[in-house]
Amino acid sequence: MIDEGTKHENRYRAVMALANDAAVNLAELQEWAQKNKHPFDFAALLGWDASDKPLEQRYQSFEGLAWNMALQFSIANATDPGTYEATVDRLLLNAVFDGDLTLYRLDNMIKIDAEGERLRYRQHPEQFLQAEWMQAEKAKNEAMGGFENRVMLTEAARKATEARGYEVKPESFQVNRYESERERLDAYARKPNLGGPPEFWAYFLAVEATERNGADYDFRCQMEIQIMRTFEAHPETLPLRQHPSGLPWPKGNQLPPKWREGLFLRKEELREWAKEHCPDMLGSALLAAPPADAGTPPATMDDAEVSAVAGAGEIVGDDLSTSLKNPATPPGATAKEIAEAFPFTWNDKLSKCTSGSYKWLDGTWIRKGSRKAGDATIFSPVAIAVALVTNDYKRKSECSTIIKKHFAEWVSEWEEKADYLT
Repeated sequence: MIDEGTKHENRYRAVMALANDAAVNLAELQEWAQKNKHPFDFAALLGWDASDKPLEQRYQSFEGLAWNMALQFSIANATDPGTYEATVDRLLLNAVFDGDLTLYRLDNMIKIDAEGERLRYRQHPEQFLQAEWMQAEKAKNEAMGGFENRVMLTEAARKATEARGYEVKPESFQVNRYESERERLDAYARKPNLGGPPEFWAYFLAVEATERNGADYDFRCQMEIQIMRTFEAHPETLPLRQHPSGLPWPKGNQLPPKWREGLFLRKEELREWAKEHCPDMLGSALLAAPPADAGTPPATMDDAEVSAVAGAGEIVGDDLSTSLKNPATPPGATAKEIAEAFPFTWNDKLSKCTSGSYKWLDGTWIRKGSRKAGDATIFSPVAIAVALVTNDYKRKSECSTIIKKHFAEWVSEWEEKADYLT
């Protein structure tokens, strides 16, 4: 039986999910702070004087609000903002649960009804306690092959849902991993039934050109822009197909706003299109025709699953590059740099984790080193932070502070993955 004090303390958990992709009204936020005598200078914090609109017509994204408030408080008191972020976050979420603050949708500023979450919490508060919640989250991670996979699958499903106009579930995608871009490109080139959205083709044709020329990230970005520009010049000529049927997009119909992500192109049909509209693309190994004597490849279980889920001949997400086009991985960190940045009793954990001694650290390294001088194992600071949080060794807010302070180039990736942590 949960006592009333514990129920009261944990009520903020009931509305955490609603706060993602939500906003608060600035006038309501200011009124709440003044009523509760919270020492925050919102004009300085959010730059409200930068707009002529009255506060009643202005909104602030909930994401990052607690951090900015904690940062201002820490500057005034010469302390670490990570110490206060979790506290401020709870204050805001408790205010939402108590009805003192209202959440609004970021896309259209329509009021979000939180009453359902309040009722569920009052009926089953035990489901929101830390231990039970963490156990449920770990079960979800395991069902999707681990936290990293869950993030990628969930994000791919979200983007596909937005692009296609109907719900696409994470189970519709699969995660394939490759040691390098060259290995990935070689695998794609060997797939006679390869397919993907225009953004997929623009990205990987650009990656191929970058690998061939030994070029850098900026080159790849420019190539991707120019290839997409070629598609956009005459989109009505592209052999676009629809999800989930695989049927051609009807000629003469106006393309949907997100056709670049929501419709797809088959390899053989894109190759025929390139012959007429962009012959320069035919030099790509990704568009190369199979040998004349190869015949039609036999159907495999993977092909059958893909066809059932997303239309004949399409590779569903194929390790999610269709939906997650991240820039080149930032430089990683050595064990020494990780140990110095993340306060923790590391002992031999970082030196022995690559041999399987510490399973909870599996997958946190970018490159496995050796005993040779100068050949150290390189870690992903974000993967380390995720491992620490999901195993209850660190709070998310503390890891956010560390990433922002010591690994600024990893902030974008951390923020993406932190959305799935508490």
